[in-house]
Amino acid sequence: MPWKEINLMDQRMEFVHRALTEAIPFSELCKEYNISRKTGYKWKQRFLEYGYNGLANQSTRPNNSPNQLSEDTVIKIIQLKFDHPSWGARKIQKIFEKSYPLSDVPSESSIKRILDKAGLVKKKRVRRANPSQDLLRQLIKPVNPNDVWTVDFKGWWYSSDKFKCLPLTIRDEKSKFIHDIRLMKNQTAEAVRDVFVDVFKKYGLPKVIRSDNGSPFAAHNSHLGLTRLSAWWMSLGIIPDRIDPGCPYQNGGHERMHRDLKK
Repeated sequence: MPWKEINLMDQRMEFVHRALTEAIPFSELCKEYNISRKTGYKWKQRFLEYGYNGLANQSTRPNNSPNQLSEDTVIKIIQLKFDHPSWGARKIQKIFEKSYPLSDVPSESSIKRILDKAGLVKKKRVRRANPSQDLLRQLIKPVNPNDVWTVDFKGWWYSSDKFKCLPLTIRDEKSKFIHDIRLMKNQTAEAVRDVFVDVFKKYGLPKVIRSDNGSPFAAHNSHLGLTRLSAWWMSLGIIPDRIDPGCPYQNGGHERMHRDLKK
C-alpha cells in the first residue's frame, strides 16, 4: 500500500521510531500506517544503515546503465566531429567502427545525442514558402466552360522504339474537354508557351489556368512565384491558380485523366 502524501517524511520518521521503541507487533504497526510489511522493513533497514537521511526518496536511476557511453567513447566521438565538421552521426558511426575495431560501436541515435548535447549539431532552418504565393492559390471553382483550365505534364516514359514520351496536357475543368495532349521535347517555358499560343487561337482565352507548383508553371524564388510563362498568362488577363504543394488531389480531375492516359 502506498504512503499517505501528507507529511511523508514525518510519517516515516514516526514509524521507524515507534518500530524501534514500542512493543507493538510489526504487522499491526504497518497496518496502522497503511503500508506492507515489506515496505516497513525497507524503511527500518534504511534508517539503521543511513539514519534519517535514508528515509528520503532515492533516485530510481541505475548507477550503471548498459546503454551509457563511456567517457572515452564520448571523447572519441567529439574528436571525430571536430576533425570533420561536415560529418553526420551516421558517417561518424561508420568511421568509429573502422578506427576503433576493439571498442563497442555506439548507435547512431547515441552519437546524435552526444553531438547535440555538445552543441555540435546545426539545426536545419525550415524554408518557409513565399507567403505572397498564397495570393495565387485560391482553387477557383468554374461555373462555365473556359472559366478554369488545368495544365500539367504527364510523367514521361520510353516507347518501344526508345522515344522519350513527355506529354503536356491541357484540360477544361468544367466541361472536362481535353484541349491538347502534346508530346514535348522539353519542359521549358518557351516550348510550353508555343503550345498555349496554338490552343488559345483555337479555343480562346480562359479566365484561370490551374497548375501545380513545378517548373515552368511556378517558381519558389520569385514574387508571387511567377515564371515567364505564368507572367505571360497574366499579361493576357489570365489568372494563374495553383494547388497546394504535395496535394495533387486538388487537381483530381486532371490526375484522373492522366491515369486513363497511362492505361
